[in-house]
Amino acid sequence: MSKRDIFSYVGESSAPASAWLTESIRRRRKIFNEKFIPKLEGNKWLRRFRMGAGWFLISSFLIFAAYLSLVSLVLNVRFYATEWMEGSSFGFVRVALNKIAFAMPEGPVSKYGDELSIVIPKIGVDAPIIAQVDPGNYKDYMRALKKGVAHAKGTYLPGEGGRSYLFAHSTNIDPRWVSRYNAVFYLLSKLRPGDMIFVWRDGKKLTYRVRQTKIVGKNDTSYLSVEGKKDELVLQTCYPPGTTLRRFLVLADLVESQ
Repeated sequence: MSKRDIFSYVGESSAPASAWLTESIRRRRKIFNEKFIPKLEGNKWLRRFRMGAGWFLISSFLIFAAYLSLVSLVLNVRFYATEWMEGSSFGFVRVALNKIAFAMPEGPVSKYGDELSIVIPKIGVDAPIIAQVDPGNYKDYMRALKKGVAHAKGTYLPGEGGRSYLFAHSTNIDPRWVSRYNAVFYLLSKLRPGDMIFVWRDGKKLTYRVRQTKIVGKNDTSYLSVEGKKDELVLQTCYPPGTTLRRFLVLADLVESQ
């Protein structure tokens, strides 16, 4: 049928041309949709549920990715702030970096009073020590590490005249713990010989000086031995931070007890 015939037909019919064209377009769209667009099974509520579930999963993934990025940023600020602080010759810069790095303490003062605790000013550690934790019992030491730094069962307590073995996490993805107990030893690898460590026990302040730092295998348990009578601390955490590939150790000697 030619265009002239079409408009002649439309003109002869009672329906206006615009109505005929609208109906023609609707039919063409219907044929196209039935031929090329697959229909979803189920009713409209099921389709809405599937669509909502899809958007929920996508949103959850994006939120989790942003969450990990935030934690990574926080940990990196803490890790590098110590170097910036050491290299800063301006007091106000050091104070600002202290605040950015979660208010690292400037001096040997424990907020836990006479309770068994450890303070390392250089890396912002101020945490309680959980005594007599079995390092071979996963559930036991995981419970302890949620509260503070764990003291390995079978080693001396600080101040008893022998080796004290303390260990803690190097990192955790929960931002509530980044600057607290679950990541308390995140900056342990920043310690150098000569840095000071303070332990409070039974109303006494024990002062230790770092003698050596070293990296050992994850299965190396030789430093859990208590041979000898030297009063020393061994601090241990996973290394590199956030992995369980190796262990980072800090060895420190008692220099003062008051």
